[in-house]
Parts: sequence; structure tokens; C-alpha cells
Amino acid sequence: MKTAVQGIMYPLDAGAQAREFALKAGITADTAYVNAASVRPYMEIPHAAWEKCQIEMEAALTSLTGATSHTSLTSLTSHTKPYGLVFFLAPLHKGVLDWGNECEIYAPCNGVMTGPDWEIGLEVPSALEGLVRFSDDVCSEEQSLEIAAPYLAALFPGVPVCALFAGGNGPEVKRIVDFIGKHFSDSPVFLSNNREACCARAWKEAFGS
Repeated sequence: MKTAVQGIMYPLDAGAQAREFALKAGITADTAYVNAASVRPYMEIPHAAWEKCQIEMEAALTSLTGATSHTSLTSLTSHTKPYGLVFFLAPLHKGVLDWGNECEIYAPCNGVMTGPDWEIGLEVPSALEGLVRFSDDVCSEEQSLEIAAPYLAALFPGVPVCALFAGGNGPEVKRIVDFIGKHFSDSPVFLSNNREACCARAWKEAFGS
């Protein structure tokens, strides 16, 4: 899935900025994955205009630096799933496809999301496919993912991202949260939220926070 607003929601060199941040902060792929996976139930990151939330984003991600255990990203991804997956949970800002199903969970189609100088793989575990509706149209121009994707690409190179967007506070949200907690306890979970609007309330309530 190509981004539909390259250079609008974020600068054209967003990938370079994200990589520079990781380098200056001393965050490697090993430390990022292991430290992010240790934050439970999720690590909250912001979404807003790039110039407004970049400082807040990098402040949150700075916690991923530092020493880890001897477990490395290489050893984690050498196992079968659920290892080697990053979860990205956010509210749906676009309208749903069917107004009778406002609480549906949407996901971009499995594949690759590319930006001007970065890319991330997109993958929804097969066990979750029955709980989500795939639509690149609905998930494109999704502000929360557009802002975070350059950082996910820089911090977790080669690791696929499961991006899920909640249209409302339906039972599917709680089922997905419970599934992640049970079967993907070793995977990083990022929750994208605009604190002023608290638009990720459905996910937060499902986590009990």
C-alpha cells in the first residue's frame, strides 16, 4: 500500500529523520524490539501534525534505548509466529464502509507500505483475519500510521507490522486485545492516540486502562 499523502502529513525525508533519531538515541533493532515488547499492555505514541507531535513521539520512543537481556531480535525472529511481529493499534479516522457496522476493525491489505525513503511490511496473522475487514481505501491517508511508519521502519527493519484501526467500541476490539495478550505476549504493541481528543478510547477501554 502506497501512502497517499507523501510529504503532506510528514516531510519527504521522514525516514532519514527517524533513522537519525534512532542513531543519536543509540536505539538498535535488538534494543527496540526487546524493550518495546517488555512494555505491557502497550506503549502509547502520539498522532497529530508532524511538527506538533514529532518531539512527543521521539520522547516516547527514547525509552527503547538501553541494555536488554541476551535475547536478541535475531533469535526472536528465528522462531515461528508470534515472534517477529509489531502491533500498531489506532482509531479509524476515515468513515467505515458500511454505516450499519460502525464498530468494525479495519486493516490494510497484507503487503508493503512505502514512503519516499522508508517502507514497512504489513501483515495480519491468519488467526485474526476473521475479526477484521481489509481495505486499503479506508486505511490510506490514516494519520496515525502515516506519522508512525517512518519510525517503525527505522526501529524494526524487516519486521512486519499488524496495523489495526477501530471504527468504534465493538466486541471485536476486546477480542483482538485478548488474543494479542494470549498469543503475542512477546510482540511489541503500540497504541496511537491523540491525547487531546482521546480518540483511542475504544482500545484503551479494551485494555482496561
